Amino acid sequence: MLSEIAAYLDASTSLTTGTDLFAVEMPPDPNTAVSLHEYDGQGPQDTFGTFSAYEVSRLHVRVRAATYPEAMTLASTVNAALYSIVETAVGGHTYHRVQQISVWTVQEIDSKVRVIISCNYEVTRVP
Repeated sequence: MLSEIAAYLDASTSLTTGTDLFAVEMPPDPNTAVSLHEYDGQGPQDTFGTFSAYEVSRLHVRVRAATYPEAMTLASTVNAALYSIVETAVGGHTYHRVQQISVWTVQEIDSKVRVIISCNYEVTRVP
């Protein structure tokens, strides 16, 4: 899921995978960056011998920028792109939706005094 969402954001925003958009790890540079992290979700469920047609994953998005307003502006860009994923084919899978399940909050101020904010999403897709 991470590589598919990263590719989608790469194609639909000004972010570029490997430059300012990263899956799994956020490197120390550049100053402005977005990282995607997958965490617990729910796989296809066994329903009396058959499996449900979708899985629900969780996506944690981190945004780093020099200031809080800059971080929130970039977060808005990410939100707009993720909200547009409704019944959309991404990387060979059908994504039913990507839904925000938390608000953007400050996670830390790093050693270079950059603001890092994060938000969580629920991703429903056909496996």
